[in-house]
Amino acid sequence: MIEKFNKQKKWFLFSGVFLFILFSLLITIGESFGLISWKSVYNGVGVSDFSQSADDYDMSVHFIDVGKADSIYIKCLGKNVLIDAGEKATYDVVGEYLKKNGVKKLDLVIATHPHSDHIGGMPDVLNDFSVERFLMPELKAEYVPTSKCYEKLLLALKNNNITPENPEPGSSFEIGEMEFDIFAPNSQYEELNNDSIVAKVSFRNQSFLFTGDAQIESENEMLARNFNLSSTVLKVGHHGSKTSTSDKFLKKVNPKYAVISVNSDMYNLPNKKIVKKLKNWGIETYRTDLNGTVILATNGENITVIKEK
Repeated sequence: MIEKFNKQKKWFLFSGVFLFILFSLLITIGESFGLISWKSVYNGVGVSDFSQSADDYDMSVHFIDVGKADSIYIKCLGKNVLIDAGEKATYDVVGEYLKKNGVKKLDLVIATHPHSDHIGGMPDVLNDFSVERFLMPELKAEYVPTSKCYEKLLLALKNNNITPENPEPGSSFEIGEMEFDIFAPNSQYEELNNDSIVAKVSFRNQSFLFTGDAQIESENEMLARNFNLSSTVLKVGHHGSKTSTSDKFLKKVNPKYAVISVNSDMYNLPNKKIVKKLKNWGIETYRTDLNGTVILATNGENITVIKEK
């Protein structure tokens, strides 16, 4: 009888371990292909109340965890800005996050470049929220993508009577107390990543550089134009790929903090050399695959980092 009980105990233990491994494997595969995220398992729509802890600050920059994609929400003294909207598959995360932060109107939306991991959820943003200004890069006819997500974006802009603006590098404008400086794209490229709008957002004595997926070619053009790239926070380009964040560019930006929007996937991102470089340079680095949604909140003088996990 005891021997039979021990066999059953071992069988249940083995079955439990096997099911746990199988479940973990399925989640990992689902995350890699953007079909599921840990957030959708734990929080239903991927938004936890932790973000409200940033409400005590005049400005907060939310790097929403949307896997290997970008979606950044900026909240500053009653003004709301969105930079990119992740994949279509993760729009429930972005949309619910904005709604939970009380967003009804977006004063500015930037679609950095027309890849699905940046604009896939953008048509839903335009349909669900009032949008005051919309920025996107202007592309040569031969480089305009024929992807369905890009076509849906153009249709959503038309249906919502929104005229997109193509910002000029070297130009600047204000949204409330935030100052926006546009640094790229300075040319038109066959590689759409290099067509990314690069913007620096300054608030009092703090600044944030948002690079989209701009690669070294675009970085070099920004350096050649001697733009004031110096920023407190760097959104690491191209999800931490080795195609971005050159030594010269990083030296010019000289950030104290860096954020990488990424998930653990088949592309081995972020690149180990980039992670090591950031560490060696003493830059405090956060990753959405490890930390979940990352919020950098500030009163304009100091920055507080709030991590989801």
